[in-house]
Amino acid sequence: MKPAIIIRILLLAGMCFFKKDTLGQCNLSLSLQDTILLCNGSNINLNPVITGTNIISKILWSPSSGLSDTSILNPVATIGTSAVKYYLNIKSLIPANLITNPGFSSGNTGFSTAYTYKTTGPVNQKEYWVATNPQAINPLWPSSGDHTTGTGLMFIADAATAANTSCWCQVVTVKPNTYYKLSGWAALMYLPQAILKFEINGSTVGNLFTTSSSLGVWNKYEGEWYSGASTSASICIYDTNLTGYGNDFALDDLALQEICFTNDSIVINPVLVSAHITGNTVICDGDSLHLQATANPSASGYSWLWPGGTSTQQNLDLANPPAGKYLVSATVGGCAGKDSVNVQVIKLNVDLGKDQNLCNAALPVLSPNILGATYLWQDGSTADKFSVPGSGKYYVTVTVNGCSRSDTITIKALFVNVDVGTDTSLCLGDTLILSAPNGFDKYAWSTGATGKSIIIKEPGKYWVRVLKEYCDAFDTVDVTYLDGRFYLPEDTVLCNGQVYELEATSIHGSKYEWKDGSRGNKYTISQAGFYWVNATNQCGSFGDTIWVEYEECDCRPFVPTAFTPNGDGRNDAIHPYLHCPAKEYKFMIVNRWGQVVFESKNPNNRWDGNFKNTPAEAGTYFYYLEVKGPDGRTYNIKGNITLVH
Repeated sequence: MKPAIIIRILLLAGMCFFKKDTLGQCNLSLSLQDTILLCNGSNINLNPVITGTNIISKILWSPSSGLSDTSILNPVATIGTSAVKYYLNIKSLIPANLITNPGFSSGNTGFSTAYTYKTTGPVNQKEYWVATNPQAINPLWPSSGDHTTGTGLMFIADAATAANTSCWCQVVTVKPNTYYKLSGWAALMYLPQAILKFEINGSTVGNLFTTSSSLGVWNKYEGEWYSGASTSASICIYDTNLTGYGNDFALDDLALQEICFTNDSIVINPVLVSAHITGNTVICDGDSLHLQATANPSASGYSWLWPGGTSTQQNLDLANPPAGKYLVSATVGGCAGKDSVNVQVIKLNVDLGKDQNLCNAALPVLSPNILGATYLWQDGSTADKFSVPGSGKYYVTVTVNGCSRSDTITIKALFVNVDVGTDTSLCLGDTLILSAPNGFDKYAWSTGATGKSIIIKEPGKYWVRVLKEYCDAFDTVDVTYLDGRFYLPEDTVLCNGQVYELEATSIHGSKYEWKDGSRGNKYTISQAGFYWVNATNQCGSFGDTIWVEYEECDCRPFVPTAFTPNGDGRNDAIHPYLHCPAKEYKFMIVNRWGQVVFESKNPNNRWDGNFKNTPAEAGTYFYYLEVKGPDGRTYNIKGNITLVH
């Protein structure tokens, strides 16, 4: 393989960097400091010194680890724990443009073409113009300026339809084994878009370039080319869109510039300082703290920081220290190493609670509830809880990480109960004595009495409260009085054939006897007469009586269908006929126009055939009858009657 080819492969792979060296005759100088010593964890801006007139095209730092940005000249490097060598590779362009008349400012000169040159319209395929305004040539083209100034000349073409027809070509002298950048600007004159191919020495450079779809808008083409053994470059541009209508385009500001690469490197060595803290970091409340600091390499100074304090001593001795994070910084030549520990101060708050006087309460379970502790109770047990068996003094010793604390509690338990009996029922006139047991310090009754007993003479809810030392108890009795008296219903009149059931309701447990000797609290009546019943119970003997009569209750109303109010003494008035005394009665007659001609709530009233003191017309009338009999049954009858003169 030829040496030039080897160099090209290494550069493209990005694996070879040259210390303070360049590839090609670059007018660009790059300088980095060889080695830097920095403290571990610090930051630094990398500041290469660059001189020259070249146009920087691309910047690449490697490796990327620890750098804020690998594509800028001055990235920030964060220093880690290991030495790092950073490489900087800069790709730049020599300003000189090898293409003659690149912006067509000299007119139609300096290039060759297979197109036909024109100075005016009309336009045809495979023709070109060097002009300032495309629309002046073809009214379908945009009125737009060139890319250079907006008012200068540009190359304008009506694209060819035959393949491999060069629209612009130029041969320039180049250096062998050198990288070049080929570029140019193109704009669409008429749709569809032009697709341009850029070639050097018969090989396509870069990708096919498609113009913007917007007329008159300039877009830049760029491609890179390696000369190899060539000393000349034959540059040609082709339109690969062979559509016969459209794909017209303009060219401007073509360029072929030499690319050069400049490289340098820098080594960053971290200064590592390690600090270490030793000592007991778990102490009991009230004890002293002793911490020792060491550094590698040996430190010239130490700085401590903890909650609420600082020190510059190498070792730290504190009485009653606070818990928290303790940080030491050891300084060596301007660089610092750090270490920290968390100090735990065990504050044992052993609290069994206040002394307790318990009244009729469940005996407590004592538990200091301290995480990770061991326990020792007064009876030698070691559980984390202790069930109190009764009155007494109890204590526990709690130990956590060698720290011990104790607490004591006194518990006095009283169980007081009072019972004055169950709820009671008395007969009218009876009395009851309620008594509370002996042995209490105080008695208080709902009646206001303060002795052991009270006498009950009337119903009510009675309670007593007793007190023994600090403990009290309460009981309630509900006293009711029983009344054995009862009452049968009032004397009554029944309908013929009606069955009537009597019920005696004296107090619970009563025994009943009716006039005929029958038993039970219920008795059925089916005929008139005088009835009585006696009830015997715990409160005595009680009775009542009732008189029952029977009568006809079936009214069966009847209304005649016609009457003749002619004064002959026969059938001169009309009314309903009833077979019983009515509890409620309503009789109403209306004429055919809906006028009420007669209305009565008295069964004895009759219609005499007059309406407003004048004889009513002969004809048909309508009636409505509503009757409620003694048994509560209601009769509703509708019909018509005829008045005959």
